[in-house]
Amino acid sequence: MTEMAILFDSSKCTGCGDRVEHGMAPACVSTCQPQALRFGAREEMLAYGQERVEVLRGRGFADASLYGADQIGGAHVLHVLKYPLDRYELPENPEVSATVAMTQVMKPITGALAGVTVVGLAAMFGLAAGYKRDKLAYNPATKDTIDVATGAVVKHGDG
Repeated sequence: MTEMAILFDSSKCTGCGDRVEHGMAPACVSTCQPQALRFGAREEMLAYGQERVEVLRGRGFADASLYGADQIGGAHVLHVLKYPLDRYELPENPEVSATVAMTQVMKPITGALAGVTVVGLAAMFGLAAGYKRDKLAYNPATKDTIDVATGAVVKHGDG
């Protein structure tokens, strides 16, 4: 028999946000017949994961563990592992990438810049609210530019 594998493409998974928003479990959890996937509050999933680890240890899998419970301060995806961690090619002590840390720093900076932009645009609108352009007329005989409201010559046509 051919060895089987599961491929999870995290770049395509949306987490079924529309389903979760309406109190439903993600589609993969709902359709998993052997109930290998669970979805719920993190504390409930931690408790259930620990129960599964104890069951596996009771069945002779001494190296069974719950991955994600403590890694990176507690991951939102938990894995019940039957075998030692090195068999799954998972890092023992994963770290948050510098890119993620950078986005966490950039969020408040971007928000502040957006706020400053809005305030600046509002100030410009306020300054321009009372502004009226002078109505000008051109006198072709004298080549002068004249203010229509006052009749004053704004620009002489003599050069």
